[in-house]
Amino acid sequence: AVVASHQTFARRRLGDGFAWLARRLLDAKLYDYQCGAKAITRESWALVRPHLYEPGFAWDVELVAVAGALDRRIAEVPVTWEDQPGSTVDPVGASVEMARSLFASRHRAKLIRENRLHSLLDAGRTEELALVDRLRPEALDE
Repeated sequence: AVVASHQTFARRRLGDGFAWLARRLLDAKLYDYQCGAKAITRESWALVRPHLYEPGFAWDVELVAVAGALDRRIAEVPVTWEDQPGSTVDPVGASVEMARSLFASRHRAKLIRENRLHSLLDAGRTEELALVDRLRPEALDE
């Protein structure tokens, strides 16, 4: 990517640390898991959609984790990035929440791949609605 303006040193280090951990936990090996732009084919969306549960900043990480678990083709395309100063994101709270979401996304990806350990860990849990179905219940009829 071409970076037109940079984040603070601390935000860059937190992002680098997150990407390092994600590379070790997820099937999809990317440079940047949280670039704001994502594109997906209709066919892939139909496969991935029912497996997405994470809201907010973690949504795109789970999208990548699930797509990787379903053996969908994932490509990174360089973009021009311009950081918007004045972010109100709490770096500590957001980092803790992103780490939790990363492990939850990994768990769901392992369930898709029918990993025995993750299936045992998930036994007895009540099934929840996917994120898009919670946000748009009428979508269940489509």
